[in-house]
Amino acid sequence: MNEKAAAIVSAIEHATRNLRVDATHHEAPPLNPNNSWEPHCSAFFRETMRQLRTRSQIKVSAIFIDENANANTLGIRIRHEKGDWKKLEANIKDLQSMANEGDIIAGSYVNPDPSKPGHLGFIFPADIQRDEPLIRDGNIHKTKTGQVTAASSYGAVPAGKAFPLTHTQWFKYRHY
Repeated sequence: MNEKAAAIVSAIEHATRNLRVDATHHEAPPLNPNNSWEPHCSAFFRETMRQLRTRSQIKVSAIFIDENANANTLGIRIRHEKGDWKKLEANIKDLQSMANEGDIIAGSYVNPDPSKPGHLGFIFPADIQRDEPLIRDGNIHKTKTGQVTAASSYGAVPAGKAFPLTHTQWFKYRHY
């Protein structure tokens, strides 16, 4: 794994354990993934971007670490800030390779009903051979029967388990 990809992994791992869920406190997922845990993809996104800014000295606008922004709001900001994010038209199979090379690749689903949650996640750099990239989003993914389905306890799942793929857009962060 190259240095840039390793820095992304480090930022994601730190963000997983230190989610700033609002302006007043942090939370960490339970050590036992079978315990309850509310989805925190927007907190995970904000904290990962904050960690990348701190650890890698990259430019990150305050609008991407805004504690008041939910997944829909952050997704809309990603789409509108073309100087920060480039929309990717790449085949989903190619996105994992891009992340493995050290590109910050984020998936964004903006719910058409603004009263319902959207979703955000990062492609996790990992040397894997599969049809879909692995996503980290700070959530614990479970089946309808409650079994943990993630490759790790905190959200490394195939993209199709994290996102509605036909409605998800993929973006590359331009400042890394």
